[in-house]
Amino acid sequence: MKDETKTKRELIKELIAARRQFAKTEKLIEKLKRAEETLKQKEGLFKFFVESSPIAMALMEGNPPKIKYINQMFARLFGYSADEIPDMTRWWSLAYPDNHYRKRVMSAWNRQVAESPNTPFEVGPVERIITCKDGSKKPVEFRMVSLGTTYISFGVDLTERLKVDEESKEKEERFNALFNRSFDFVYIHDFEGHFLDMNQTGLDFLGYQREDLNSLTVASLFDEDQQIKAVKAVQEIIQTGSQRHPNEYYLRTKEGRRVYFETKGSIIYKDHKPYAILGVARDITGRKEAEELLKKREEELNIRTLHLEETNTALNVLLRQREKDKTDLEEKITANIREMVSPYIEKLKSLARDEIQKTYLNLIKSHLEDITSPFLQNIKSKYMNFTPTEVRVATLIREGKNSKEIGQLINISERTVEFHRNNIRSKLGVNNKPINLRTYLLTFQ
Repeated sequence: MKDETKTKRELIKELIAARRQFAKTEKLIEKLKRAEETLKQKEGLFKFFVESSPIAMALMEGNPPKIKYINQMFARLFGYSADEIPDMTRWWSLAYPDNHYRKRVMSAWNRQVAESPNTPFEVGPVERIITCKDGSKKPVEFRMVSLGTTYISFGVDLTERLKVDEESKEKEERFNALFNRSFDFVYIHDFEGHFLDMNQTGLDFLGYQREDLNSLTVASLFDEDQQIKAVKAVQEIIQTGSQRHPNEYYLRTKEGRRVYFETKGSIIYKDHKPYAILGVARDITGRKEAEELLKKREEELNIRTLHLEETNTALNVLLRQREKDKTDLEEKITANIREMVSPYIEKLKSLARDEIQKTYLNLIKSHLEDITSPFLQNIKSKYMNFTPTEVRVATLIREGKNSKEIGQLINISERTVEFHRNNIRSKLGVNNKPINLRTYLLTFQ
C-alpha cells in the first residue's frame, strides 16, 4: 500500500515537472517564433536597404567567393539585369577580366584568409576599368569586406566622378589662365589680410617678388586711413559674400611711389566653407592724376574768374566815373557856350545885314549846341560809315532844312543834296520805306 502511494506521488511530481517543462518549451517556441519574425523583418529591411542603395552590392560565401546575392545596382553596373547573371561565379571574371591580374588578386585574398580565417578584414578600395555587357569600358572602384566566411563587395561607378574631376580640372585651368594672364591685379588673401597668392601683374604693380608674399599683408600696404576703408570692405564681403561697388585706395609701392587702384572682392570657398577673399584690382593712377590736374586747373580757373570779376567791377566803376566826367564836361561846355558864346552870336545877329548872314549865325549857334548833343554822338557811334558831308546834311535835315536851303548853306547843288539824302537813307536802312527822314533822325537823341 505504501509503495503504491509512493508511486502515485512520484507520478504526480513527474507530471508537474513535465507540465513545467512543457510550459518552458512553449515559451521557447514563442520566443523562436518572435525571433523568426524579427529575423524576417530584418531580412526584409536588409533587402530593402540593399535594393534601394545607390551603391552596387554583392553577397558572397566560400573560397573562392561565390556570389549568393546581388542588388539591381550591381547588375546594372556591368550592364546586366539580375536574371542575366545566373552563374554566380562570374564575379571575378567580371571585375577582373585580366586573367593574370585575377590570379594575383585571388592569391592575395587566399593568403589573407589563411592567415586570419576568422578575423574580419577589408580589401580596397581598388579602381578598375571593367568591361560592360555591350563592350564599353567603365571606371569602377571596388571594396570588399570579410565577415568570417561571408564577404560583401561594394562597387561605385566613377564615370560621373571622373567627369566632375575633369570639369573641375578644366575650370581650375581656366581660372589659372585668367589669374596669371590677366592685365588686372588679381590677388587672394585670408580673412586676416595675409596674402596667399598674387598674379605677376599685381607683383609688378607693387614692385615685389613672389617670395615677398610670405611677409606681405594688406595692412602693410596702406596708410592708417586706407586701412580703415579696407577693414570695412572685408567686413562687407564676409557678411554679404561680395562687394556691390568697387572701392578706391592709394598705397605706396615698394619703391615708395604713390599709386591708386580700385578693387572689388568676393569670398571663395574650399570644401563648401569660406576659405579666403579673391580680389581684382585695376590701376587708376593715370585717371586720378588727371582728375587731380583737372581739379587744380579748375581751382586756377576759379581764381582767374574771381580776378576777372574784380577787374570787371573796377572797370565798371571806372566807366561809370568816365560817364559822369563826360556828363560833367558836356554840362560845363554847354554852360560856357550858353554864357560866353551865345550872347555874342545874338549881338552879331542884330547887326547882320541880310538873311543869309542871320542863317549862318543860327547855324553856328545850332552847331555849337550840337557839339555836346546826343545826336552827333549817336549817329557817329552807330553809323561809322557816314562821311563828314553826310553828317552835315543829316544835321541840317534834322533841323528842318529842305534840299535847297541845305545846298545854299554848305555850297553844294540841290541835286548833290538829294544824292546825299539817298545815301543817308540807304545807310540808315530806311531806303524804299515810307518813313520821313527828318522824323527818323529826330529819334537819335
